[in-house]
Amino acid sequence: MKRLHYGFHFIKTGYLLVLFLSFAGCQGYESSIPDRPVYLKRNIFTQSLGSMGNYLYVTKSNIATDRLGYGGILVVHAYDDNYYAFDLACPVELNQNIRVGKPDLSFICKCDSCGERYDLSLGLGVPLNHISKETLRRYKVHFDDNNNIIVTR
Repeated sequence: MKRLHYGFHFIKTGYLLVLFLSFAGCQGYESSIPDRPVYLKRNIFTQSLGSMGNYLYVTKSNIATDRLGYGGILVVHAYDDNYYAFDLACPVELNQNIRVGKPDLSFICKCDSCGERYDLSLGLGVPLNHISKETLRRYKVHFDDNNNIIVTR
């Protein structure tokens, strides 16, 4: 029985090491999506973002202070009750006019041009078909005291 315990401990330690190294390697990650100004401020209740499973898909500015990154901004209220924001430009296409589509109920969105699908459910924007070598560009999300979500770079 003791031998089984050591084996489990070794596997668990190995798993944690791989997980740590994968996150440590992301520190220097730079997206191929060009840097553009990012600022989006919306009230989560007037934009129907208060409930998990909802999203905001913004391709055109309707407020003078909006700065929508390279291809637009997608904000999701994921099922883990966290908010995440992504640039809509597909990293495969690198064209601000070729955007990923709106997410389905599983928080998966697709680029109709290259066919890549991206999983947004854990806030990572990871490619599922492995056409893309990188995730969707992610932006910072925070809130003010008036239930406004604010997206910045």
